[in-house]
Amino acid sequence: MSPEGHKYLFDFHNFDQVKEPEPEIDIPPPPPTFSLEELGQAQQESFAQGRLSGLEESRISREQYLAEQVNRLADSIKAVLLSEQMRANLFEKEVLGLCAAIFAKTFPLLNDTYGLSEVQNIIQKVVSSQPAIPVLIETTEADEAPLRDILSTSPDFPFDRVTIKGNPALQSGSCKISWPDGGAVRDHNALAQEITRHIEELLAPRAQKSDNRDSKGE
Repeated sequence: MSPEGHKYLFDFHNFDQVKEPEPEIDIPPPPPTFSLEELGQAQQESFAQGRLSGLEESRISREQYLAEQVNRLADSIKAVLLSEQMRANLFEKEVLGLCAAIFAKTFPLLNDTYGLSEVQNIIQKVVSSQPAIPVLIETTEADEAPLRDILSTSPDFPFDRVTIKGNPALQSGSCKISWPDGGAVRDHNALAQEITRHIEELLAPRAQKSDNRDSKGE
């Protein structure tokens, strides 16, 4: 066939729609599969991990409980110690108060009964420690004669260098002893006041004691 015979033929042209390539679809990988052995091992590991977690939680809970109990016990001990300290302080205050009351009642009586004997002992000690020097003894006017009589019973008492005289400024149980280089005093009132002051300091509150010490330091 000549080329003219193919003038209107379409065998040289393809008018069919061109097919585009279909896009590739991402297919997810198949889920993993485990063997029975792997599943059993995973189960054991999970059980062991859960057991460890449970033990740790139990330990923490037990430690918290013990800490709370220790704190409560410490608070209870502090309360007991504080109560005991308060009881001891109250007991001490009551005892000292009783001592102060007894002292206030008995000291004058004891001084009246034994004061002259104590004066005698002081005089004998002073005179024996100061040999061969003149000694002046001053006592109350009421005690002058009784003291002279008591001292005269001692054969070794040196009346030749000891002078005894009454002093109206002294109270019962008090005496003054003097010699050229010194002297000694037994003051009944000062002794009673000193003892009373110490008892009052012991009975005073702690804050007041501190203030008293500070004022003395200044």
